[in-house]
Amino acid sequence: MKLKLGEKILIQALLVLFIVLTLVPFLWTISTSFKETSEILSYPPKLLPSHATMKNYIKVLMQDHFLKFMLNSTIVTVASVAVTLLVSMFAGYGAARYNFPGKGFVMFVILAGMAVGRFANAMPMYFMANKLGLLDTYVILVFVYSAFIIPLVTWLMQSYYRTIPKTLEEAAKLDGCNSWTAFWRVIVPLMKPSIIAGGIIAATNAWNEFILALNLTKSEGMRTLPVALHLFQTDYGVEWGALSAASIISILPIVIIFLILQKYFVQGMTAGTLSAS
Repeated sequence: MKLKLGEKILIQALLVLFIVLTLVPFLWTISTSFKETSEILSYPPKLLPSHATMKNYIKVLMQDHFLKFMLNSTIVTVASVAVTLLVSMFAGYGAARYNFPGKGFVMFVILAGMAVGRFANAMPMYFMANKLGLLDTYVILVFVYSAFIIPLVTWLMQSYYRTIPKTLEEAAKLDGCNSWTAFWRVIVPLMKPSIIAGGIIAATNAWNEFILALNLTKSEGMRTLPVALHLFQTDYGVEWGALSAASIISILPIVIIFLILQKYFVQGMTAGTLSAS
């Protein structure tokens, strides 16, 4: 359907507005991270710093536990991505290739589980972790992060599996492969865009999660980056310069990964969406 000129202008105006609302806070944070404290609190505020300084970044990186927070987030994120992808690959394959009674209902329940907010699960997760002796450990963080994102990635995987012809597996089996070998040598390489898309989703979820990390960790040595950012808000006020610098440092890894892999991310999300529709 061809759009009228007025509709095109409206759509473009809305896109420009969305870009502005998205970029302005990000650019303001970058600018604040290079400002002196006196300039941050000055009125009227200025977008660009008069004299850019790296003091805020040095202050953040020189803190005793900040690098430990980054290490914690890295360990939890990598482990969560590995668990999420491994479970979702097999669950998605089973949902796409096999028919069983109640399959549609099961898939609906899996996806509907994501509708339960993290606030509602924070206390039950805390009591469960405490009862199992897993409170303040990497294990509980990896477990809950994976559990929350596996339904979405499973749905994405099973949609992408449907775009791969079954004849490829059948041809591999005729060449001497069993089901396991055909899966790893034929199907998994073709799933690369979907695997990368699922990995980025899982990594973003684990890296940025705050509520559960705050409730399930209690020692400073186990805190993750989102919780570390919260610590810049003290009883004496907010250290805006250091908080802005820490925020930029914390989002850089995810931004870099996405920029490198965005082509595969778009392919994985688009193919899964078209198949599901």
